[in-house]
Amino acid sequence: MNNTKLSIALLACLLLISVSSYEIDEGVLVLNSESFSFAIRQYPNLLVEFYTPGCEECEKLVPEYRKAAQKLIKKGSEIKFAKVDAEAEKELAAQYGVQEYPALKWFCEEEVTDYDGPKESAGLYDWVRSHIKPKMREFVDSDEIQKVLD
Repeated sequence: MNNTKLSIALLACLLLISVSSYEIDEGVLVLNSESFSFAIRQYPNLLVEFYTPGCEECEKLVPEYRKAAQKLIKKGSEIKFAKVDAEAEKELAAQYGVQEYPALKWFCEEEVTDYDGPKESAGLYDWVRSHIKPKMREFVDSDEIQKVLD
C-alpha cells in the first residue's frame, strides 16, 4: 500500500515537472500548449511573441526581443519574455486572436492586451516596464514611508 502511494506521488511530481518546465532560448521562454497556462500563472508579467518560422518580420524581431529579455534578466526583473510557434500551436494562437505575425501579447495579472509599442529592444524594455501594475504595500508607520521616499 505504501509503495503504491509513493509511486503515485512520484508520478504526480514528474508530471508537474514535465508540464511546468520549458526551454529557454537566450533568455526567452519557449512555450507550447502544455506549458503556456502554467507560464502565465507563474509569471504575472509576461510578453509573448506568437511567430511563424520563415516569417521575415518575425526574424527581424528575434535579436531585439532577446536583447530586451536579457536586459530584464540582468536587472532582476520579474517580467519575462516568451515565444510560441504559432504554426505548431495553431489552437493556442487562435485562442488569443492571432492573425498576423509577429503578434505580441502582454499578459499582466492574467489580463491580456495587444502590444502596441516599438519593436526595438529599448522600446520593448521600456514598454513592458511601464505596463506592469504597481504592487500595493502596507506600511506600519511613518518612518517606513519615509524610508521609501528617501
